[in-house]
Amino acid sequence: MAMLFNYNKEFKNTFELIFNSSIQSDVYLVLDTKDYKFTINYANDKDLRVSSVILFSKNNNLTQKQFSIPDYQFVDEILNIIKQNTNVLFIFEDNANIKIGQIIKRSVHPKSEKLYILDVDFGCYKKTIITNTLYTTENKYFAWYMDGSITPSGNIIKQNEVMGVLSEGMLCSIDSLPLNVEDEQCNNNNLLNMPNINQYLGKNIETIYTELIT
Repeated sequence: MAMLFNYNKEFKNTFELIFNSSIQSDVYLVLDTKDYKFTINYANDKDLRVSSVILFSKNNNLTQKQFSIPDYQFVDEILNIIKQNTNVLFIFEDNANIKIGQIIKRSVHPKSEKLYILDVDFGCYKKTIITNTLYTTENKYFAWYMDGSITPSGNIIKQNEVMGVLSEGMLCSIDSLPLNVEDEQCNNNNLLNMPNINQYLGKNIETIYTELIT
């Protein structure tokens, strides 16, 4: 999927679709089509992976939400328009996601007693994530930013080493998202109290909180 940011307050009808924020985009291509004007940001002429697409909507304001997750139909529409208007074979990766995962192991970082190494299960795969939070204990379910995603406040999420240990994502604070969540349903960002939470393991957060979808 992707993440959609609304820049309408500063630039009328202007939005940015994030596909992989971890890509250092050195070049861009501008496409002017009937309904949109696109600025496609990608790595370089040899690496056509796209980090984001800035789009200006000529006909309407796509959404009032400052941060949202576009549905597949909208993303497919945008990608099809781009493909129809350029011969460049851009690569659009599905990296900008927030996924549900369960902590299966927690241990103190060998080089800092204030940091913790979490082994997080996402169903079909596992990731190691470093945190300084005290409430992220074993068996709890949380939402996690994946490598290549970005927070609503604009923090880019990249996998990186923290004192010699690779961290492959970041804990997502539910209250940082534009959601109306009851405290008892999500205490300390823990999703364990949600009904049938285990069926969402490895799923994107918008499968639970559909109000995030544009």
